[in-house]
Amino acid sequence: MGRGNKERKAFAALTLSLCLLLSGCAQPPKPVTEAETQTILYTAAGHETGQFSSSCGITPVGDMLLFDRRARNEKGDVTRVSYYCKDLKNGEETLLGTLNRMYYEPTDSAEAVVGSHVYRMIPLGNWWNMPDKDAELALYDFDLNVKTMQRIGTENYCVTDTTTGIGLTLCAYGEHFLLQKGGQILLLDPKTAEVNTVYNAQNGACKVLGLAADANAHGFSVLMQSAENPSQLSVHTYEESGTLLNIADLSACLQNPDTANWKNTNISFAVQGDYLYFYGYDFGEDAGEKPIYSVLAKIDGETCTEVADFEQSTANFVPSYTAKADGFLFAFGDIAYRFSTQNGWEKGAVPLQNEDLTLREWYFDGEHYWVSAVNKDGSDCAGDGGYAQTTRYCRVANADLNWSPCAAPNEP
Repeated sequence: MGRGNKERKAFAALTLSLCLLLSGCAQPPKPVTEAETQTILYTAAGHETGQFSSSCGITPVGDMLLFDRRARNEKGDVTRVSYYCKDLKNGEETLLGTLNRMYYEPTDSAEAVVGSHVYRMIPLGNWWNMPDKDAELALYDFDLNVKTMQRIGTENYCVTDTTTGIGLTLCAYGEHFLLQKGGQILLLDPKTAEVNTVYNAQNGACKVLGLAADANAHGFSVLMQSAENPSQLSVHTYEESGTLLNIADLSACLQNPDTANWKNTNISFAVQGDYLYFYGYDFGEDAGEKPIYSVLAKIDGETCTEVADFEQSTANFVPSYTAKADGFLFAFGDIAYRFSTQNGWEKGAVPLQNEDLTLREWYFDGEHYWVSAVNKDGSDCAGDGGYAQTTRYCRVANADLNWSPCAAPNEP
């Protein structure tokens, strides 16, 4: 939510990167003024508390918002990105830094929030002169308390080998980070920039599709695709030293287990305790009418048991909640469902007092829920079908949702 819809941003990043690669231009186009969207802040009761202009990529951290403004060329391609911090207490905006070599915005999986720090993997490079997909990837630390932006280390995190793993995922892990770089899992110390490998899929027995870490550094889990049977997915659980603890087959929770064809398009993977959430597309020939999987399951020894199946609801999982709270959050418009081992299923609704708005994106900063809203009639959307010209953000306290016990949700 807070930074834009989880699945929408992943698609947007992929689409933009492809456009950049295909738009080959010998000379850099002339930059134009920054393209911005008006962002309005609301209370849950529908009262406006402020507004500011941004491009996209808003991340709330307590009373601070990290956002960006982008310069684009005549074709609309990003050529410069400036990062700002907005203090909601006094309304002040502070420029943290500017990147003049922006390739494309990273997906949400390449960001982690720890305290007042927002860490992002950012691909760098002029869009008109990039060697295929291997943009230079740098880790940046945005400290919203002291209002600084700095690069951590000089490691190049490009994913060059896609035979053993795909994607790039950054997870908070105690005072460190776990980073999936293709088929490798790296342990990164943000203070020293020291990097150590804790897993490497060089043997080719499995392909790494996803990474989920315990924020308290008690262990981590890796989503694997079998090399011998590409339709088979399994969850490998490791202790913090990298020692393998368990392998659980996820196939029992999925249809077409023998014909599935898993690719890297928009796979989401989260684990908390003995429970996991998986979202992905099945590109198999026999996928039929249900190529999308959105499943909450329990790891039960060497198998996984389905807890809830959200059918074709694809844009409902809120990973920022799992990273900061004990449970999983699924949002359908203004209705939220959360699951925890302590309380089971609970249901809550955002009391936004404006019937002309519809809620569509959620984010959780550890204390408050942030929800993005747009006009139901689409009057605030861009004429070309792109991002809305006006985005409304509503900050809601936990008590405002009036949580109550409920049954497992189905398709709303």
